Amino acid sequence: MILIPALLFTAVLVALLNWLALRPYHRTAGQHWTERARVLWPIRQSSSFALWLSPVITVLLGLILVPETTKDTTWPVGVAAVVGAFIGAFPMDRVFFPDMTVKSWAHQVLAWWSIRLAGFAALATAGVMMPREWGWETVSWTVGGVGLFAWLQWRGWLWLAEVFRIAEPAPDHIAELMNSLASRQGVQLNGIWKLRSVIDGAFALPLTRELLFTERALQVHSDEEIAAIAGHELGHLRESNSALVIRASSMFVFAPWVLAKPLFASLDSLLALLVLNSTFVFIWLIKRFSRRMELAADAAGQAAEAEAGCYARALERLHEVNLIPAVFPKDKLTHPHLYDRLVAIGHTPDYARPAKPKDFNWVVPTLILLIFGLTIVWAARGGG
Repeated sequence: MILIPALLFTAVLVALLNWLALRPYHRTAGQHWTERARVLWPIRQSSSFALWLSPVITVLLGLILVPETTKDTTWPVGVAAVVGAFIGAFPMDRVFFPDMTVKSWAHQVLAWWSIRLAGFAALATAGVMMPREWGWETVSWTVGGVGLFAWLQWRGWLWLAEVFRIAEPAPDHIAELMNSLASRQGVQLNGIWKLRSVIDGAFALPLTRELLFTERALQVHSDEEIAAIAGHELGHLRESNSALVIRASSMFVFAPWVLAKPLFASLDSLLALLVLNSTFVFIWLIKRFSRRMELAADAAGQAAEAEAGCYARALERLHEVNLIPAVFPKDKLTHPHLYDRLVAIGHTPDYARPAKPKDFNWVVPTLILLIFGLTIVWAARGGG
């Protein structure tokens, strides 16, 4: 059985790639955090892709080198390779979070990725089981798959987080601070949560009117900064009903893909592709909407600060702790550039506007070339 070799090979491959990729980042030691974050961004993005591209290489090598490996037995090899990829990523995670133990890392990886993949699994299962003909079976799978996905996006993910013991009610003094702040702003809160995560972050759930703070955020920010950050999130809870409808509908952006089989069966292939790919136009519109909402929420965060500059410090501190660039590679992401956000609220940083980072480094094209080459070799040896 090649499951253990597949796991070990992928773990070593990912660890080696990350070690090589991190060399430019290690050379930034002692430099300003914006430069370290700028250099790190393409490394981090490429590492995320390596988690899923490296197992493909392992599967292809298995098909080529081990004759008894067939297409029907590649799934367990692929699963073992994915597990190995995550294990191989652990040394990189420790670079940024040195206090993380193997146990806490394994717990958070298992919990958060299970939650992330749950919604995808609901849509994917409905899409795979969907018949090619329109009818009641089509309606049943659509309602079931999309309904389960909607529940997971709305409240189910937080229920799963509680099951995995990475979500719990926020500490009493934080809850009191948030309820007081929400009361002054006329916002109803239905829950305040602490999430076990090494990421510094805070989130608002407009549909359920809840606030969430990561454990890391509560550790690195003062109560005054937490209140200013909460002011930003409460700004999202004060958005109009039309904004709430847009946010709710954005959850279903990929839901039409569960109907891919009947669409291709009943429409011309090109027309079916146009229908399905129209979702990416909606994604572009959602990003523009989100950027406007973030700027409005920044104003709310500034209004909630106890002293001038508190919100700006908290916002910059969040980026510094997470090593998120002050300027992104592109201008059209869901959040504006930090540098521009600080300028917009009247707190121009005391450093020049950083250069944009690259999107990716050499890891992604290297893995894609390897996959392409191995696929050719496998096909030439009678695969496919």
